[in-house]
Amino acid sequence: MPYFDPLDGGVHASMLVLLERPARHPMRPRFVSRDNPGPAQQNLKRFLLEANVPRKMTVLWNLIPWLPPDDHPVSSVRRADIEAIVWKVR
Repeated sequence: MPYFDPLDGGVHASMLVLLERPARHPMRPRFVSRDNPGPAQQNLKRFLLEANVPRKMTVLWNLIPWLPPDDHPVSSVRRADIEAIVWKVR
């Protein structure tokens, strides 16, 4: 399970940026961060800078926060994935 980026706004943030799921990357510890090396994070960081959204205003998280097992391919989030999460939370 990844961690929230400590450089973001945390509990004081006024904007939640909800992403799909984490990318597979060997980096440890894992943070949901605009500073991660993937192209999606680089684009997000650029868009937030261009929109003049202060970092402390945001907190980033993933709809599906955990990585799939290594023997499963990464695929788009399906309705069944979301329903499984909802049932776990209840």
